[in-house]
Amino acid sequence: MKRHHIQVPNSDGTMRNLTFKDSTWYNLYINSAQDSNRKLKIFRRRFRLPYNEFLKMVEEIKQNEHFVRWMRKDCIGNDPSDVRLLLLGTLRYMGRALTFDDIEEYSFISAEVHRNFFEAFLNYGSEILYKKYVEGPASNTNVSIFEKIFAMAGFNGACGSSDGTHIGMLQCPSWASVGHLGHKLATPSRNYNATVTHSHQILGTTCGHPGTWNDKTLIMYDDLIRGVKEGQHYSTNEFKLLELDKDKKEIEVTYQGAWFIVDNGYLDWSCTVPPMKNPVTYQEIRFSEWLESMRKDIECTFGSLKRRFAILKYGIRLGKIEQCDKVWRTCCALHNLLLFHDKLDKGWERGQKLYENHKDDDDDDYDEGDVPFAITRLNRLSSMSVPSNYTEYEDNFFNKYSVEGKRVVSKLPLNVFQERLIHHFDIRFKKNDIEWPKRKKNNDT
Repeated sequence: MKRHHIQVPNSDGTMRNLTFKDSTWYNLYINSAQDSNRKLKIFRRRFRLPYNEFLKMVEEIKQNEHFVRWMRKDCIGNDPSDVRLLLLGTLRYMGRALTFDDIEEYSFISAEVHRNFFEAFLNYGSEILYKKYVEGPASNTNVSIFEKIFAMAGFNGACGSSDGTHIGMLQCPSWASVGHLGHKLATPSRNYNATVTHSHQILGTTCGHPGTWNDKTLIMYDDLIRGVKEGQHYSTNEFKLLELDKDKKEIEVTYQGAWFIVDNGYLDWSCTVPPMKNPVTYQEIRFSEWLESMRKDIECTFGSLKRRFAILKYGIRLGKIEQCDKVWRTCCALHNLLLFHDKLDKGWERGQKLYENHKDDDDDDYDEGDVPFAITRLNRLSSMSVPSNYTEYEDNFFNKYSVEGKRVVSKLPLNVFQERLIHHFDIRFKKNDIEWPKRKKNNDT
């Protein structure tokens, strides 16, 4: 039998038990129609999910086997708790890092029921939602769409940027605390490596690893990047890099594969290109500084995740390590869901020149004062065009790294491929063919 009911007096002095239909959330969000823009904005701010997406998720949950126990009456014939309130509690738990006891005050459903539903939702989010919004779009979308945006900025062949982040564990088991206590956080943490596009769409992420692990170790467990290195992913993608031949004539060379922008903490793989550690020429400085600016995509994505889901920012209060990993994957799936809902992954079809401002006649959204910092950062080197000496390889040098006349990125040494990228970027820079990708504003959203 259900115990510890919340009771209130009736007008005649008798006592009655309150149900979830008397709760604040039920009256505000379930029993009341969200029929105005103001209410819809408030709902999304409070629960991190648009109201129409919330209704769709409720219907999907009702059909999912993870939530069967909340779709039928209990053994004594009582109606189950409203799954809509339980979902609101889960979203508030992740969005604002409340406790289950706090959620009980809003919904009049016991904290234990909310905890059980939350665990079921983590299984649903880390498996079904993650495949639907992270793995599915990454594998079913043509990689050239991701590469097209980076090609505007002179990084032909790049598909995204990658880095690791730490998520605190406030109830880490004692047996695991030593291995998880790294130097980034004061508490034990899990370390995750993620890869995102320029539009902040998450392409993939690793499962959690101890916070003491560095990026070199973490990348070995990244299925996406390791698959690119081994030729399992994006191997059919083709792109062209510009070069100057021995007669100083501009030619195009076809490459096969893809690569990602990283920092200098990764392994020397040709599919993970970092900035130059010690640039000595203006060409290397330009390339490295522009690469650092484009690599901020992954940092901005981590910032968005932690602002949107406070449970990632303030720490996860769960005792099981596998549950922490499920929280991370669920938050990544919800992040992509919101990105697709707002159509922020589309519309990247124009850019802004480095030192030449253009305005189209039909472009009402153009703002001459809105110049990205990366452009001003690179413009200070615009007058420095001192030629650099590139390595001249023999005619048959690239034969062992080529297949059917196309150079394979995964087979090339990092220093050779990085030099080809710098050469290509320098040619396009001098032609003023480098643009900062900019998304056209969508008035519908």
